[in-house]
Amino acid sequence: MAEIAEADVPKRARELFERGMIALERKNLAYAMDMFMAALNIEPAFLKARKFLRTAGIQQLKATPRAAYRRHLVTLTSIPKLIQGHLAL
Repeated sequence: MAEIAEADVPKRARELFERGMIALERKNLAYAMDMFMAALNIEPAFLKARKFLRTAGIQQLKATPRAAYRRHLVTLTSIPKLIQGHLAL
């Protein structure tokens, strides 16, 4: 995908990007990711928004690795119960 100049990005996409940057600085990672995604929905070639979306995602993963691990563990441990339930039907 070709990168477009920041001056060519629609105004609404730039506004959403700026909101995302403010949220990222304040460590409000989920909101920042939402704003970057909204900007990319308007202008998919907005490479700067894509880079900061990735940055926010990595920061969020680093901030909650144990929580993510627990979610996966719960999913894995519940699989036998799901199979038993389906077999009982």
